[in-house]
Amino acid sequence: MKIHDIQNQTGYIGKIEKRLDESGKLSSKEIESSSIKDNVALSSQSKEMQKIYDTLKETPDIRKEKVNALKQAIQKGEYNIDSQKLAEKMLKESILDIIL
Repeated sequence: MKIHDIQNQTGYIGKIEKRLDESGKLSSKEIESSSIKDNVALSSQSKEMQKIYDTLKETPDIRKEKVNALKQAIQKGEYNIDSQKLAEKMLKESILDIIL
């Protein structure tokens, strides 16, 4: 989010203060007729981040097809674990944890 013309915006504060009634609130007529409008401009990077966030939000946490295939392989006794690869991954993870 970018905020532009901060000096112009501070001028709006003075205009608003002049319109306040004794209770410190703007009357409903003042609010409706006010020429002061909020303005938000999102950068292209923030728009891209929103697209990524929306895509991730729609992506399921669990891939059911893969889970079901693994369950079936385990039940049939066809699921084999390569202990060498498992050990290597465990060592890499522990080394990364120490480094980072």
